[in-house]
Amino acid sequence: TEMGEITGRLPLNVGVIFFDYKTALYATINASRKMLKGFEDEPAEQFLVNSEKIGSSIELTKKNKGNKKMKVENTTNFSSKYYRNFIVVNSSSVDKRNGYFKSFVYGEEVNLLNAFKLEKDDEVVIYTNHFDFEFLDSTARRLEIGYNNGKRISQSDLRGPRPYYLEEFSTVFDEIWGLFKTLTISQIKKIQSELAKLHLDWTGYENSEEFETQIENILINHGTHKWWDSVKDEHELLKQVCLDKTIFDILEFYTSILKLKSGCDTNE
Repeated sequence: TEMGEITGRLPLNVGVIFFDYKTALYATINASRKMLKGFEDEPAEQFLVNSEKIGSSIELTKKNKGNKKMKVENTTNFSSKYYRNFIVVNSSSVDKRNGYFKSFVYGEEVNLLNAFKLEKDDEVVIYTNHFDFEFLDSTARRLEIGYNNGKRISQSDLRGPRPYYLEEFSTVFDEIWGLFKTLTISQIKKIQSELAKLHLDWTGYENSEEFETQIENILINHGTHKWWDSVKDEHELLKQVCLDKTIFDILEFYTSILKLKSGCDTNE
């Protein structure tokens, strides 16, 4: 498709407004305009290459935010319309690598390098794809949609770091829900409630080891030891989404907006 031909070369931002059929149309239009405006003039972001060997995917870590990672799919098709390039900065001897050439972005000279020629610790600048959403459970909810330098201005202490990378939404959201949907809805609600209370009570201490231990205890106690052992390969991811509050957005998206039931509740 035409969109597939520019994947990774032009930023693609997706914003979705969910609302009940009784919601006033003016509220949904206003909310959509606010979200659309928030996507305008998003700055490029700097990442460091994590991958030791460049293959079908490249793992990147956001500069100055070591826990913020993104995986970018590479392509083996070298036809001109699929030729993927990164803007490389502060990388030694980049001009001596094959596939290097200079170009201009917004009037400034930049170094372009084919993705296959990237090396670990290269610093790259890319225009990222984003996904954001809002559920208008009331017309006043539209007033909570606001952005500052491409990031949502949070009106709640229990909301994740919206907007998300589009790649992150299509992987992390689905992966975490896949782990949680093996629990009952009552277990999920209990975990959500306890995590909310923890974040409110421990404000300012989120980076402590004790806080992370409390998160793990909540997941074990309300998800059961058996469940926790069954998802041992995803312990770090589970704790991370609970730490940065992404878990609240994931559960809102799947249970409150899409109204999906967990696998244990499908017969209820």
